Amino acid sequence: MLSSVTLTDFISYENTHISFEGVKSVIVIGDNGTGKSSLLEALPFADYGIGRFQYLSEYARLNGSGSFAVEVIRKDVPSTGDLLRVVRGMKDGSGYVKVWLNKELVAKGTKATAYLSELTGLDADAFMLTSFFGLGDDDKSDSLLKVLPSKCLETLQKIANVYIYTKFYKIASDDLKTTKRTIGLLEKGIEVMCEALEDIPSLRKSLETAKLREESLVKVLGNLRTERNKLMAEEEKYEAIVRERDTIQERRRQLRSTIERMDKELRNLESDIEDSRGALDESIEEREFLQNKIAQGDMNRLLKGVDSLSSGISSKKTIKELKSVAASSDMDTTLCPLCEQPITEHTIKGWHNAIAILDNELEKLLSKRQAKKKELNSLQESDKTLIVLKRDIKNLIESVENDKRKFSEIKNQKVTNVAVLNKADTRYAILCKKLSSSGYSKVSTDMEEVNEKSEEGQRRSGAVKQEITTLQDSIAENVKRYKKLKSSKQELSESKKAAKALSLLVDAWSRYGIPLNLLKGLTAAIEDRATAIYQEFDSGAILVQDVEGNRPGVRFVLKDRKGTRSFSGLSLGEKVMFFIAVRVAVSQIIASDRDVKIDYLVLDEGMGNLSPKNRDNLVVLINKILRKVFPQIILTSHTEIPEIFDRTIQVEVDGDVSKARVL
Repeated sequence: MLSSVTLTDFISYENTHISFEGVKSVIVIGDNGTGKSSLLEALPFADYGIGRFQYLSEYARLNGSGSFAVEVIRKDVPSTGDLLRVVRGMKDGSGYVKVWLNKELVAKGTKATAYLSELTGLDADAFMLTSFFGLGDDDKSDSLLKVLPSKCLETLQKIANVYIYTKFYKIASDDLKTTKRTIGLLEKGIEVMCEALEDIPSLRKSLETAKLREESLVKVLGNLRTERNKLMAEEEKYEAIVRERDTIQERRRQLRSTIERMDKELRNLESDIEDSRGALDESIEEREFLQNKIAQGDMNRLLKGVDSLSSGISSKKTIKELKSVAASSDMDTTLCPLCEQPITEHTIKGWHNAIAILDNELEKLLSKRQAKKKELNSLQESDKTLIVLKRDIKNLIESVENDKRKFSEIKNQKVTNVAVLNKADTRYAILCKKLSSSGYSKVSTDMEEVNEKSEEGQRRSGAVKQEITTLQDSIAENVKRYKKLKSSKQELSESKKAAKALSLLVDAWSRYGIPLNLLKGLTAAIEDRATAIYQEFDSGAILVQDVEGNRPGVRFVLKDRKGTRSFSGLSLGEKVMFFIAVRVAVSQIIASDRDVKIDYLVLDEGMGNLSPKNRDNLVVLINKILRKVFPQIILTSHTEIPEIFDRTIQVEVDGDVSKARVL
């Protein structure tokens, strides 16, 4: 039984604690929007984390701290006297849930909801069907009467445990389809393998024939190899002679080239020696000419003559300058500066004549000195040329001697090379004679023939080996094919057996097999129980009717004096009684089938806008039926009914905060 509910910043509640201790019936009253439903919504939220919102943060009170918590305490769970405490909420942006049993923490986090479902025997769907009746207009509060026929059928299938058969049916159907596809593939594969199979005995016979051909070819190749080895030995001897002949031939070519080069060098040296001797003779003649010239010219005499002429010219120039000064009219004396005689016009005229004579003598002396200098310069140049010529003569003599020595050396080398060449010619002639008189050409021809036969034998041997490999691969592949064919036939047989078994399962688990019978039993039990409850306050029968459409479905209908009507076609009072009758019937069936104890029943908006007669009928229903089925009943309403409820809780709004108090 429910003991207490504590809310902290949950939806519209700030800090609220409500005790349900010792009471069997509670009515929660208040105007629309005050928070009646929010108070009771804490019950499924605490155990299963379900409610009106999609996101956890939406349960936090507006203008609150952002965190919230819901605490629900129950006693005698599960009918053993245990105390169960569940706390669920959000802190620092993360959700949490913890479960205590007799003050011991037994589960938390993701394991908490599973633990509660196992402890109470009710999962979230079963709890909403047995313990929480949403009588309002919200179709989310009910999964039987306010939903599409297909959804209603799904709910009944879950109650009847048909849902698991539906899963089995889906699995069996998928497996059957897969098995049929496998059968088709196997049959096609077997057909292909049968077409591809070859006769293994025939292949093995061909393999033996190919091996015999290979053995024969191996013998032929062995004989050819022996013959080839013999020919190779002969060929090696001849090839040694050929190599020696070719080596000597190359040596002869090199020697001839060397001798030709030496002959050319000797001719060049002879020419150089001849040229050097001619140049030497010319240089000697020129040397003798220059020596005679220098001897005849008497260079010392010429030097003295030039010096004597230079002295005379200098003396004549001095006298001329003095007489020129004396003859000048610019003199300020009447005495001759030379003879200290009186200067007369006759004296001056004599001076002018003497100056003319001096000019003539000076000209002759200068001309004579110029001739002497020219002769002297010629002798000096000849002397220099003589020095160079002597050095050239010496170099020419050395060059001639060197060319003679080199000429002698090359001539000796040529003689040696000619002798070596003669020996090489003799050996070359001997080797050529050996080759011409031997069977070398036949050995080469035989070798070529043997090589061609060997290559042909190798090609044939390779072809036979390839044929053998191909035959062996074919035999191995066909053996695999036979094994695979056998395996595929076995698999096909097993798949056909499996398909037959799956077909039986599919037929049994389809909605027209076992599930239909289970569903018929469930709907009959619901119809009987719901009709009995409904007839406590009005006549009529509640039926479950199949609905045709795009998807299979069912709906609950009321059959009475007015005809057959669906839930949506009933009046408000009829809907309330119809709803409670169906839900109580379902709740009893679930509790009985699962052997669980239901702690309490929540009727949300059960008294809204009911007529006095229907209101009285609901009171009768609560007193006569619901109290017998549920240990505690909690009802939300706009008005008080103190005559049937042990406790009344008033919910009001103060600002934006809901507050609940016990009246």
